[in-house]
Amino acid sequence: MNRFFFGRSDGNDIITKSTASDKVMLYDVALEDVTSAVERNGSMQIALKSGAHLTIQNFDENAVHDFKLATGDTWVYNHTAGGGGFWSPKGNYPAQR
Repeated sequence: MNRFFFGRSDGNDIITKSTASDKVMLYDVALEDVTSAVERNGSMQIALKSGAHLTIQNFDENAVHDFKLATGDTWVYNHTAGGGGFWSPKGNYPAQR
């Protein structure tokens, strides 16, 4: 398992290869710091209020999908069979669509 660390002042970064057992550690990022998180053209693109951007290439069901925030909460991207997907908090919470 790999851990990828990314924060508000880290500029622009790209993860080119990941696995489903990896984690993205958004070490100084709260949920309200995220302006968008969009799956587009096989990549996940996350933008922060600070202007920082994180792109995860080759983003499919075999890629990293756990994103841990500074608050300790983990959000998971759930891929759907028809393409696309939705975000939900990890744990015993209802899915957020």
